[in-house]
Amino acid sequence: MRFFEEVCGPSQPNQPTGLSGVANLGAALPHVLVSLAELITETWDWAQWGRQVDQILSRVMRVPNIFVAVTDGEACLIRFVYVRDQFNRHVNRPMDGLGLTDRVYHSGKSLLLRRSHANELLAQGDLVNHGVPSKVWLGVPLRVAGTVVAVVGIQDYDSDDNLDETDQSTLLALAPVLAGLVAQGISREKDHGIAGDAGRSRSEKEALFARLGHEVRSPMSVIVGYADLLRRQLEGSEPGTTSERIFRAAQELSDASSRLIDYAAFEAEAYPVEPAPVALHGWFRGIETWLEGKAQAAGFKASVEMTAGLEESVRVDGNLLRQLLQHVLRVAFDEKGVDQVSVHLRVQPVVAQPGGRLRLSFQIEGRSGESPHPSPWTGSASLSRVVAEVDRTMGQAEVGLSIAARMVEILGGTLRISPRGELPWRAVLVMTLSSADYRRDESQNAAQETMQALRKELRERPGSVAVLSTAEHPSMDFLNPLRAATGIEPTVMRDLAELKQEMGTQNIRFVVAELSGAPGWINEIAKTISSHSANEVVPFLIAVTDDQTPKVVESLLDGGADAYIPMPLNEAALAVALADGWLEFEHRQELI
Repeated sequence: MRFFEEVCGPSQPNQPTGLSGVANLGAALPHVLVSLAELITETWDWAQWGRQVDQILSRVMRVPNIFVAVTDGEACLIRFVYVRDQFNRHVNRPMDGLGLTDRVYHSGKSLLLRRSHANELLAQGDLVNHGVPSKVWLGVPLRVAGTVVAVVGIQDYDSDDNLDETDQSTLLALAPVLAGLVAQGISREKDHGIAGDAGRSRSEKEALFARLGHEVRSPMSVIVGYADLLRRQLEGSEPGTTSERIFRAAQELSDASSRLIDYAAFEAEAYPVEPAPVALHGWFRGIETWLEGKAQAAGFKASVEMTAGLEESVRVDGNLLRQLLQHVLRVAFDEKGVDQVSVHLRVQPVVAQPGGRLRLSFQIEGRSGESPHPSPWTGSASLSRVVAEVDRTMGQAEVGLSIAARMVEILGGTLRISPRGELPWRAVLVMTLSSADYRRDESQNAAQETMQALRKELRERPGSVAVLSTAEHPSMDFLNPLRAATGIEPTVMRDLAELKQEMGTQNIRFVVAELSGAPGWINEIAKTISSHSANEVVPFLIAVTDDQTPKVVESLLDGGADAYIPMPLNEAALAVALADGWLEFEHRQELI
């Protein structure tokens, strides 16, 4: 059985669209088409645009829950730009070819699917749930110049009679106008779009802050330069002490001004983001040069190390990532007692995701030269996620961390730091980026190769998968897909006592819990794996149940499950969950 399909190639021919099949809408449809067309002249962002489209569609069809997903063919990603949903947590994700949105994108055809048919596809392994299952699901592709650029999806959790073929025809009739609006949104996004309450364009804000930065930073650099020249000429004399203080104060003012401008730019949503291919070796050497200059001026020792991946290139805004690291490094320099700063970059291929993805892990440490030489990085149990808010009474370091938090949100990474005043002070930044060197046409079987690699990793790590079941004798419908997907013989545990004992001795990466008839057990399982793991990394928890009602699925996800798979369990669904879990586990491991 194929687990995935190649979904980033050319779409298949679309089924006919137009106004046929919607004649019963009468005079309402033309007014709706005009209302949608008028949005082209509006000033909007994705959220505002989505709300208006949502309201307009509701005039002519049932819209219980809706999402618009932009399909990024280059990165093979599904990005949800607008969501109004009662239950589902629509999260941007890689395409796997087995989700409903993937199927619409890949086929270029609309899809009206009721739960009874969906269950048949699930049992056959031809479908994977990516969220709370609905009673009926309707998806329509949005095509521009023959290429699918987005999918609009509508679903209902209460009744499978609330969406029908008439709604499908209506959405197909409106699809060309919606596609034009989405294409305009994508174009505006690439050109840094329209943003701001006062209607000022983002590009105008960027230009404003660029001028402001130049007007502040240029004279400050002159002041710092002349202050440095003056203190060198007066070194050793009585006025030399005064000139030294002037120089230090000028440096602090320059740094503070730069941070304040950056912070204001992020608050105003006026910071340009321009992803492009970045050669890691040359880019990281630039970080090393900056760090050495900063350390020399402060009288510190600095070291930079990059393990593996020297030849790799990734798609990222290299300037934004550089500034992010500089803000974090300045915090290390500001820590009391620190006189040594080091940066370590580790680049690794992502085993659990096809498509040329690389994980970058930056490990920053500030320590005192009086303390013993550190052992290789072991992490810190006190590392905590950086928050974007900042107390206005705090110092420059907190402002820098607040700016860094905003940058991390934009770049899609995770940043954790030590509390202030703790030595050694540590920070970890983890990001997953697309390889700029990856050629999709050379990896037609990337998904199959990924699953083979995943099975190999699981076989080489005995005890990686723990299985719990509420049934006295688990069925073969549960065990056989486990064997096929993992390539190992699962050891089934009956209660939490067995799980605690196993977790005390094994490095468990996955816990697969069959919860038929006992969905509430998920809370106790989640608490157990959080407190009894032999590894600092919390395992990935997969819940399996035969109850697909939205409230039950939502309670499983709220209760601590990382993923949900309905019964009957199938190999494809489990393979996707394991791939996602492996990626998440490695991400968590990098942050420890």
